[in-house]
Amino acid sequence: MAVGILWYAQFAKAHLANAVSTVATTSPMFAQLATGTGTSTGANLLNWTGRVSDLTIRGASRDITAVNTFGISQLSQPGRPEVVTAEFTLIYDGDTSAQYLAGSSITYSYTGTAANTGTFSRFQYGEKSTVATDRVLLCGVFTLDNQATGTSNKTVYVSLNNASLTNRELSLTSDGYVQEKWTLKCLAQDFYEEDNYSGGAVI
Repeated sequence: MAVGILWYAQFAKAHLANAVSTVATTSPMFAQLATGTGTSTGANLLNWTGRVSDLTIRGASRDITAVNTFGISQLSQPGRPEVVTAEFTLIYDGDTSAQYLAGSSITYSYTGTAANTGTFSRFQYGEKSTVATDRVLLCGVFTLDNQATGTSNKTVYVSLNNASLTNRELSLTSDGYVQEKWTLKCLAQDFYEEDNYSGGAVI
């Protein structure tokens, strides 16, 4: 990356969909997420761009510990990569996140059941009855771009595949906004960071 290029958060984009079943090596993660064809499920693709106020991605750290041996020497024991966590805050947009958190075991309906009372749709947490009713695995793709338009954009896709929504905090801020803080987590091997300018591996 050229020295002096500034990256602005205002050009970032956030998308969420069902997990990509088999990640293809011939196309970027967002393309697989958006098309819904081939190796991607593409279901429930939602565009959260313009509603996210902050984003922090951390994890996949590999700490080391000291192994003491007989005598005075020590050996370095490398740890395995930790879980990757994405935390972001967005403007409240209904109970979508609550559904992701609860899974398909929730009681949720728009029409025709006892869960529906007039024009109100009710959602309720419940324990899963089978593996199939557990939480839907998700794929979150966050696009970082160094400019809004143009053909020479430097773009990065940061992706968490096979991820689960593990936390949802609903808050009312003092300036009058209703916000949600989401926590999305995946294993290190399901984390992808790809760009269109590096020219290949550096190690």
